Amino acid sequence: MQIKWILFDCMETLVDMEISPQIQDYASWAFHGSGVEDYWTSFEEFCAAFIKAGDFLINKLPTNREWSTVDRFKLICTFNSDIPLQHIEEITAKLEYNYFKVYTAHCVVHKDVFEVLTKLSSSYKLGVVSNFKTDNGIENILEKFDIFRYFQYITTSIKNGWRKPHPSIYREIIEKTHSQPNDILFVGDDLICDYQKPKEIGMNAILLDRKNNQPSLTNGEKIRNFYEFYDVCNL
Repeated sequence: MQIKWILFDCMETLVDMEISPQIQDYASWAFHGSGVEDYWTSFEEFCAAFIKAGDFLINKLPTNREWSTVDRFKLICTFNSDIPLQHIEEITAKLEYNYFKVYTAHCVVHKDVFEVLTKLSSSYKLGVVSNFKTDNGIENILEKFDIFRYFQYITTSIKNGWRKPHPSIYREIIEKTHSQPNDILFVGDDLICDYQKPKEIGMNAILLDRKNNQPSLTNGEKIRNFYEFYDVCNL
């Protein structure tokens, strides 16, 4: 496989979660410990507003148009008539800060990722292409785990404005890396965003399938862990 760039999805690929969060968990991470809980009568009220705000943004925007966690928290505040308009920015900032702090506390990077990134970085240019709703969130997570240094290119949906699998984010990849599609190997855990769409555009792609959810894919089409890169890339 003649490639110049290996581009990774981030969450559930480079970085995993200690738990499988549900919508109530995400709401709880913003609410509990934020210091602004008293603006809502209960967590249940806040959680209902959290879900309502997400549904509103999904329905309002074109398919795959990205929106941010800040957008969501600001909308939650506007739903609450007890919050003065002049306090919305401050409350939004506290919810956002608390949410990201707790979110990152649940993140983990597996041993195989550390070891193989070190090896790959000596032979390839590496990048990250991730759907993420927090501005600079992916960069901060990669810095936290000391793997930011391996990547020469990072883009996220919050910066691009569109989520994978929208064509915009893949066009940016090709333009910013000054590459042809077949110069790129795309790696991630999502069958559509990280495997099928990149291949449709002409990139090479490998699915990270740690739990063997796609048994129909063969060796060379998927890997079960990062150590299998040794065979894929002849390291």
